[in-house]
Amino acid sequence: MTQKDWFLAGLNSTAQAFSEGGSFNITLFVGGVVLAGDVISGQAYFGALKASFQEKGGAIAKIGDAIASAVDTADAAELAAETIHMKNVVMLSATGEQTPFAGGLFRVRVDAVDGFTLGGP
Repeated sequence: MTQKDWFLAGLNSTAQAFSEGGSFNITLFVGGVVLAGDVISGQAYFGALKASFQEKGGAIAKIGDAIASAVDTADAAELAAETIHMKNVVMLSATGEQTPFAGGLFRVRVDAVDGFTLGGP
């Protein structure tokens, strides 16, 4: 298991105090893949995830409700401290091409990150 970077973990902890609109841009290197986006709080991430399911309506909307229920019962502080939550995520190719993620949301364990730089491409 990779040891987590203390500085990245500290930045992530700071992000957990952000309100719905707070974020900062970062580029992550994860298992040979380069990802860039905005770090947000776990609360903002799960709120956006819930909303994306509820927008679809019908039975799919119930997934959003289940997500909200699960997050409400989980130890949010523990989950947030170990996982980086991002929005507006793009994957970068070796040529610098940017491929956006559908929905733009992404989560990754802090200890899975091989390296990072503040700011985007």
